[in-house]
Amino acid sequence: DYGKPDRLIIHYYKKKLNKRESALVERMLSRMSIKCPIYVINIVSAVNEDLLAFDETHPDRMPLSGTYVHLRRDEYLLYNNERYAKGKKADTLYPIKLTITQGGSNTPAAPLAPLVAKQLITQVYQFCRLYWKSVKMQRVPITIAYPEMVAQCVPHFKAEELPEYGRQHLWML
Repeated sequence: DYGKPDRLIIHYYKKKLNKRESALVERMLSRMSIKCPIYVINIVSAVNEDLLAFDETHPDRMPLSGTYVHLRRDEYLLYNNERYAKGKKADTLYPIKLTITQGGSNTPAAPLAPLVAKQLITQVYQFCRLYWKSVKMQRVPITIAYPEMVAQCVPHFKAEELPEYGRQHLWML
């Protein structure tokens, strides 16, 4: 409907696709005649207290929301909080550890370009601002929160399978 994508971004619970998963994705893209890079973003939803960053220009030392730090080759720490402007205060800090890898067996393991990293991290940050219950920033993006909600509900179904209606609608909301 919207033309050919310039990239495929997968928010995933594992750091990268294994060979079988990678082959499935590549086969589907090939069937659709789509050639584009695949990025896998592992979003660690556990509260992380061992990695910290500080804004030494602010009295409470909390970084602005949306600030990220490049930790290692493919790892980043995104600060997701309620401090949106200089001079403002935030009560809650949500650092999110991200690992971004290029997926696909045909993709060389090259370092991520800084602009691409920024775009992918910005997308994760924006998805943290989408939530059905409130306008407040959430700890994790909806791409992680909503599947987690589904996973908690499905075992309670009689057939232990997602009904057809639920495949097209946000029924868990």
